[in-house]
Amino acid sequence: MEDMANRNGKIKVNYQRTAKLAKAIVSKENRERIHHLKELQYPGTQLFPDAIVPKGIKEGSLEHALFLFHSVSIDSMRQSVHVYRVMRKIQEEMGSLTQLARMGKKRLENLLADDFGEVVRNPQNSTTDPVGTLLKNSRKLKKEYRGNPLNLRSENVEETLGRICEFNQFGNPKATQKIM
Repeated sequence: MEDMANRNGKIKVNYQRTAKLAKAIVSKENRERIHHLKELQYPGTQLFPDAIVPKGIKEGSLEHALFLFHSVSIDSMRQSVHVYRVMRKIQEEMGSLTQLARMGKKRLENLLADDFGEVVRNPQNSTTDPVGTLLKNSRKLKKEYRGNPLNLRSENVEETLGRICEFNQFGNPKATQKIM
């Protein structure tokens, strides 16, 4: 077995092997198989709402990465079915999430209110402020990482996690998911 630590005692991650393993675990075939079994037990549920790629974008593209990045940032204390549905709606209306930083607050509130309720217009804290989270994160991503969440990746896991955790509503548990 290959030694995973370098001379400094830091763990080195082979991103290609990690990505290959993660893709195999959550392959479309496995998601469909698991979803089918779940559907038999609990009709009407969606086990993997993030697996529904918005119309007009290619799986694995920059647009897909942006869709997943922004969806994860607003999923705290919300049903994932609603989060991914509203993010697909935003993606489809805008045509490109690369322009999210330019979207007006009122327009974004209107798009989110149907699924999240009127609380989005008067948030009490960062968890109840998906509009602020989306705008803040999209601006930071554009300014510091050329608008591409894939640019958050660095040479080591600690630095990558640190970069992800700089964003609003991303803590270590979510950051770990993002790496996968």
